[in-house]
Amino acid sequence: MEMTTTNEKKVDQLNTLNRLIEKKRKQMINNGLQYGFTNKKTIMISQELDKLINEVLLLGSVLRKECNE
Repeated sequence: MEMTTTNEKKVDQLNTLNRLIEKKRKQMINNGLQYGFTNKKTIMISQELDKLINEVLLLGSVLRKECNE
């Protein structure tokens, strides 16, 4: 029962991260269109987006591993 609750929390985290990724992606595109895609702020937003994507990949990997055990 506890394992399911833990997995449900991780799925919730994945859903939250995916929403944040979509928001950050839109922010990056809008900033890029307005100030240029080589603008410092656009690059900073892109790096933040990369971190969020890496979190999703890591969390997804952990979830898959736990489900296969």
